[in-house]
Amino acid sequence: MKLKSVVLLSFFASIFYSPTLHAQWTPAGLQGISLSALTVNGGDVFAGGNFGGGIYRSTDNGSTWFQTNTGLFDKNIVTLGGNASLVLAATDTEGIFISTNNGLQWNVLSGWKIRDSVRQFAFLGTEIFVATTRGGVFRSTDEGVNWIAVNNGLLSLHLRGLISDGINLYANSADARIFRSSDHGNTWINASQGLPSIGLNAMMFDGSALIGANQFGLYRSVNFGRAWINLHAVDTTFAQPNYPIDKYAVYSITSSDSGIIVGTSGGVYRTIDLGLHWTRPSEKNADVGIYGTGVNFLVNIGTYVIAGTTTGISRSTDYGVSWHQKSTDVHPFGPGQNHTVNCIALIGTNLFAGIDNGGFPHSSDDGVNWIPSNGLSNNKVNAFANLGSNYFVGTDTAGVFLSSDNGINWTTLYGMTNSYPVGALAVSGSAIFAATIGGGVFRSNDTGKSWIPVTPG
Repeated sequence: MKLKSVVLLSFFASIFYSPTLHAQWTPAGLQGISLSALTVNGGDVFAGGNFGGGIYRSTDNGSTWFQTNTGLFDKNIVTLGGNASLVLAATDTEGIFISTNNGLQWNVLSGWKIRDSVRQFAFLGTEIFVATTRGGVFRSTDEGVNWIAVNNGLLSLHLRGLISDGINLYANSADARIFRSSDHGNTWINASQGLPSIGLNAMMFDGSALIGANQFGLYRSVNFGRAWINLHAVDTTFAQPNYPIDKYAVYSITSSDSGIIVGTSGGVYRTIDLGLHWTRPSEKNADVGIYGTGVNFLVNIGTYVIAGTTTGISRSTDYGVSWHQKSTDVHPFGPGQNHTVNCIALIGTNLFAGIDNGGFPHSSDDGVNWIPSNGLSNNKVNAFANLGSNYFVGTDTAGVFLSSDNGINWTTLYGMTNSYPVGALAVSGSAIFAATIGGGVFRSNDTGKSWIPVTPG
């Protein structure tokens, strides 16, 4: 499946899941993950997290996600790319990792010695191309074992992005120029005629033409970048004229047979007539989490469009035409409650979520409705562990709590110091360990009644 998207900026996102989908955008997946990239490989979606989030994979169009980090010893992901036979992940400090089994196992590419940050991957057949922030473009013909720089004619080595139309490569430079290579990166020529001086924020190939976007409009080239045409000034006609796109930065773009969608710092816009008219969701749908927020990436997978925003990941089954307002779908912990999830747990048939300043609510209907857990309502819950039928959570300001009735009621374990936030809990044999932030590690051998320090603070 060809990926029609551009990912330009990293962001902090909370991901949600709703099991009910009509013709709408709905939050999907995990919450509280800091994301930096998204790619589609075959029928699977991969999301990359920075700040140690690692990589998540979805096999059901973004409804559910699971971590797939085996072999990935740097979990700070910069960008992702795939070409059916492999998936690549560029990391913050350890270079590029490759998976040839859809993320089940990752291996570092030892041949990648370039220290520049990777901006984007592109593919031509079995060849891999990498755009970097200061070193231009690099090519590998052996699945990343060896790399060579391919920058002849590339007048700027500071790149924003790199895409392929299946025959040519297009490099988007930081100095507002587009360069094209028709010989697998061996030589490059300027392909910027007709573009504005600020360049393009996002660029894609829709199967017949190149389409680029910035805050002033859409630009299209039907001759491989030899000339670009400004399709229309995007503030010509709007369904909501008080929200012209030219007020916002354009971050991402995707297309389908039903039109073009751009993600901006002010939400999503859609056009079905190459930019002459634009529509966006009405303001009454602001709680959906996609209206008025930064939309940093967009991808198509089958009949779905998945959008990564500054408040979550949403998806649409009708290319952004209609939107959903059901508060329990948008805010799983109640209307207006958009918490960061620090941990999740399954106790019996109930799903529990440890959230910021909201305790450890539980759901018995796959996350549609959530019920507060007694004794934890105002605490930030960071960690969970269980020892037999005893369940423990670690909090930010109140130490460790215990439940012996499957998580319904919680009591404070006064033997545990609450001077430091409890960041993690673990069980070994009959002992439970609590790792604090600033206070070291504590151990209990009597189900939390008493605790002793086992490392210096």
